[in-house]
Amino acid sequence: MAPPNTVRIIIGIIAILYAVRALYIRIRKKQVINFNIKSKSNLILWKFLIGFFAGISSAVANSGGIIITIYLATIGLTKETFVATLTSLLLIGDISKFVFYIHFHILTKNLILIGFLLIPIALSGSLIGRQLMNKLSDKQYTIYI
Repeated sequence: MAPPNTVRIIIGIIAILYAVRALYIRIRKKQVINFNIKSKSNLILWKFLIGFFAGISSAVANSGGIIITIYLATIGLTKETFVATLTSLLLIGDISKFVFYIHFHILTKNLILIGFLLIPIALSGSLIGRQLMNKLSDKQYTIYI
């Protein structure tokens, strides 16, 4: 099995290459990326594969959000829909990992307590992020993410 740092580097390289390509197409050609998926079953398979590899990436290197972010950034969502979708998907994944981490005794009571103590800081960051997002157009937002 590849070391975690190697996995992170590979994921990072793929993410950067895909993001640069996606941004070029989205900004220069002013269009949403077309995956040329014509049948509904192929589209479902494509989404399944993205979710599957995001899950593996998240479990191995805690970087599944990168895969999901890149995919969502390329399908032409508004910034509000993008954030809502990404947040929902990450919440589902994080709850799943949370259950497994507790089951395998990876999370201790002290770590859980620290997590709860950090909730106000996380909420503050979310509010600030929301205010910043409201100041950006959808195009600017896509470039930043």
